[in-house]
Amino acid sequence: MNRVNLLDTNLIIRFLTADDPQKAQAVKDLFSSDKVFFLPDMAFAEIIWVLSSYYEFGREEIYEKIKSLLAFRKINCNRVLLSQALENYRNFNSLNFVDCYLAAFGQTKKSKVLYSYDRDFDKVKGLKRLDPQT
Repeated sequence: MNRVNLLDTNLIIRFLTADDPQKAQAVKDLFSSDKVFFLPDMAFAEIIWVLSSYYEFGREEIYEKIKSLLAFRKINCNRVLLSQALENYRNFNSLNFVDCYLAAFGQTKKSKVLYSYDRDFDKVKGLKRLDPQT
């Protein structure tokens, strides 16, 4: 049986912010081990929400931190989809990360259609928003 080493959001927050130096170092030590970790897509949404709401980081700072996290090869995640979502997050201030993720899902799949009332999706290249009433 393959063992999966799941990561909780709070470890990533400690690592990215170093707001608790002792915990940040413990996470850094963990990452220095020979283990490989898995971070689910939903965790990225929570990380971004915490960084923006609690820590009041701007989009550019969040972009840089998450981009470095996605580059860290000891963390397995949905890199292609999350990278596109992160680019959307950087480029479309009117969309929250979950919307950016949804747009990225459409952009990276064969179906490029998204049904939504949110006209902000109209700005996303490679995605066609359809209103269900039309």
